[in-house]
Amino acid sequence: MRWRQLGVRRSTSFQLLSVNSVARFRPPLTVRQRHRARTLACWNGVVWAMGNGLVSSLLVIYIAMDLKAPGVGFGVGMIRAAPQLAGLLRISAPAFIDRWTDRKHFCLGAFLLSALALLGVPLLAMPGWLPSARVALALLVALWGVYHLLEYLGTVALWSWLGDLVPQRIRGAFLGRRERWMVGGQAVAFIASGAFIYVWRQQYPLPDRAWIGYAAPAAVGACFMLLAVLPLAQMPGLVSRSAPKARSAIAAIFAPLADPAFRRLLLFGCWFSFSNGITLPVGRFINNLYDTHNVQRTRWCATPLTL
Repeated sequence: MRWRQLGVRRSTSFQLLSVNSVARFRPPLTVRQRHRARTLACWNGVVWAMGNGLVSSLLVIYIAMDLKAPGVGFGVGMIRAAPQLAGLLRISAPAFIDRWTDRKHFCLGAFLLSALALLGVPLLAMPGWLPSARVALALLVALWGVYHLLEYLGTVALWSWLGDLVPQRIRGAFLGRRERWMVGGQAVAFIASGAFIYVWRQQYPLPDRAWIGYAAPAAVGACFMLLAVLPLAQMPGLVSRSAPKARSAIAAIFAPLADPAFRRLLLFGCWFSFSNGITLPVGRFINNLYDTHNVQRTRWCATPLTL
């Protein structure tokens, strides 16, 4: 009887362990499945980059300035600072991902919501759609910030996901190839957006139609970002190699600081940004000295000699 009870307990524990294992781990992917996943990831990158090139920060700044709302200077500054402000919150991505059972669902949801947020940008460019231009500017800044925050959170999940999909021996080559396609797609989108705005302003120079030249690339870019979710949805979803430890949100946010490699990367990034920032005023100071010296030299040469 005792052995039977132990056997029942053992079998029950084995069944529970098997259910948890199936929920957390899946059979390894074949070479063909991994190759298809890498191809889909490249397609996601190039389509997303084209949408990102069409809806650039410069385009959103033009939309904000075209609103002619009070305090547009502060709004433009917030639009320029939105990527950096959202980037600071990127460290909280592991805390959000730990709340989900699958990184794929988190990644898809973040990118989908970010693209939907961008769909509001062309609507805000429409004059008279909102009762006040000040409200339109505030909503534009808010949507731009929410878009970047969701995009950064989804990007963290995507990189972790791709790290498990791509073998380590070819990971660097794959990421380089994907980045190359992304840069190419973004460059094409930049040129197309600028060309469309130029042609539109030449064909329709009326002030009441200028907003269409900005809203059309923004709408098309948001649609491209929505299409970029489709390749991700077809990629195989992999869960983490091990179950996430039960920890508070604060501990999850600061957990990357415990990794020595992350601390070295953080130190490099801070030192690089500091060096890049401090050289700008020094360069301006040198240019001012050079210009002042040239002006004084010109004045000295232009002064007539008197005997």
